[in-house]
Amino acid sequence: MVLACALLAWATAPTRAHAQDDTPTDERASLERELAATDSVRANDPAHVEAVHRAGWICFLLDRPADAIARFTRVLDLSAPDTTLHDEALQMLGALFADMDWDRDGRLDLASPRARLEDRSILVADRPWLAALYFETARALHLTSHDPEAIALIDHALSRWPTPERGTVLEAACRRHRARQEAMEQLRGTLLETDAICARRASP
Repeated sequence: MVLACALLAWATAPTRAHAQDDTPTDERASLERELAATDSVRANDPAHVEAVHRAGWICFLLDRPADAIARFTRVLDLSAPDTTLHDEALQMLGALFADMDWDRDGRLDLASPRARLEDRSILVADRPWLAALYFETARALHLTSHDPEAIALIDHALSRWPTPERGTVLEAACRRHRARQEAMEQLRGTLLETDAICARRASP
């Protein structure tokens, strides 16, 4: 959970610029060299899951979401469920797909998380872990207060993979969070209206 929150805070921060803009040149060059070395290991041993996982992290740090996704999905293919590498790759992918500003221009991208999950140039269909990725992306959206998007994604996932307990529990949490937000917005509106009435009464 700590990893997921840290990733989301970094990956979805609206002020974060491209890595090439805010990463020192020497550090970026070092990451590029490490990525080349890691990919060389993968070329010699395609099933070297630790190397694939590290390459995914480096692509994430270099702000290359599509490249990071390609590597983390490979980790999911190579690793067993409920292992550390598998769970971390799933969290990373959830954060990447929940990030709605890939080009870092400060505006929401035209492509929604669901659209990217269904884009076969980004993600190959019919993987055994695909349902888990939908729910992980929805969880990431919920953690970043994008509850309408999270609920829509869960509803779609439940229509494809009926009645997984994780999805229904998460959907309920999203709806409760959204209800609290709406209540707070209503309260703010009432307070503003009250302030306006008081101001009118106080004016001569």
